[in-house]
Amino acid sequence: MPYHSKKKRKTSNESVRRKCFIQRNVTAKAPTSSSCELPILGELVPASARGLPAREVIRLVCDGNRLFTELTDEDLQARYPNSRRKITETRIKYARKNLVLKEEIYPVDEVNNHPSGIWQITAKGFQHFSKDHENWKPKYTIHKDAIIFVEDEIKDSGGK
Repeated sequence: MPYHSKKKRKTSNESVRRKCFIQRNVTAKAPTSSSCELPILGELVPASARGLPAREVIRLVCDGNRLFTELTDEDLQARYPNSRRKITETRIKYARKNLVLKEEIYPVDEVNNHPSGIWQITAKGFQHFSKDHENWKPKYTIHKDAIIFVEDEIKDSGGK
């Protein structure tokens, strides 16, 4: 079943091409939530005064060539089958939630200039990163029920 399609304009006597994304089951590797915590703090250290947008932190932590070297492009695109959310990004967001509970990242608080969508490290988070970052090693989990969407182009002659 196609996930998404886009049609190209059809000119006279030309067939319609549709791009479809077909769901494929895969076994994917993802970082554990606890393994994401120090990389998040590490990305926030240089921007400790102003914080970083959530999308930027997630992009930096997901960059498999830097931190989680065992992740493939397919692993980074893998999604949970029910919610269709990307597994690795979800793990990073869950790690952020744990860091907020540990008071190592500021919670959203518009009054104290900690807006939604901006992640900012606290002094406690900075201390945790300074103390433990040299001993950090990535840890992974395996998801046997993951899915990815593969692009496929369908040629449709318009019913002729």
